[in-house]
Amino acid sequence: MHVTLRLEAHLPEPGSPSRPSAVTLAAALRQSAEEADRAVRDHRAPTGEPVHAALATRRSALTRP
Repeated sequence: MHVTLRLEAHLPEPGSPSRPSAVTLAAALRQSAEEADRAVRDHRAPTGEPVHAALATRRSALTRP
């Protein structure tokens, strides 16, 4: 399995709140990194499912008018 993640910097104004979908994506990335670490140590392939789900949610949130 190959996963590619492209990050672009679109920095908000200082003090502005984060978008809920960005907060969800950040949490999914942290969770997936921890799960991937455990999987690799147990000789299993990491799935990245939380990241895929968060990206789908974020994509739909960004495309809504």
